[in-house]
Amino acid sequence: MKVTLQLATSLDGYIARPDGGFDWCFTDQDYGMAGFFASVDAVVMGSRSWELTRKLRESLDPAKRYYVLSNRDLRLDADNLFAFSGDVADLRLRMVEDGVQHAWLFGGANVAGQFAQEGLIDECMIAVHPLALGAGIPLFRDLQRDLRFKLRDTRIFDTGLVMLHYQVLNPA
Repeated sequence: MKVTLQLATSLDGYIARPDGGFDWCFTDQDYGMAGFFASVDAVVMGSRSWELTRKLRESLDPAKRYYVLSNRDLRLDADNLFAFSGDVADLRLRMVEDGVQHAWLFGGANVAGQFAQEGLIDECMIAVHPLALGAGIPLFRDLQRDLRFKLRDTRIFDTGLVMLHYQVLNPA
């Protein structure tokens, strides 16, 4: 099973403003998201990211499994939604048991940090937006070791957005 962290950052490495806002993210074109989303059969996110998708009334793809990491009770209102609390290595094992082939690690920083710390990210696709926020929520939180990457591909868009596709070199 492959886990791909795919998300947007500012040029200075933030995935959101300090208040969680992401109004700075470009939405004027697809930036390869439709093809990427078609390649995954599961989405993993933290509870704040889940609540944000609900607030924005994002629709769920009924063909995909959604895993929401949280230590609190969540109202999950679909058959393809699964709450999970515990170690992310156990979540990975559950996804393998569930037959997941390719999971999108959607967010946020705590979830990305937990997966990275355990060496459970295979690839990173980072959409770097050409602006600096100066402060905000970092891409990874609480790393206790360096992560090393090998650049696989770069796509440059006319808006200045650059999609960086990396292979993680030091998974567990």
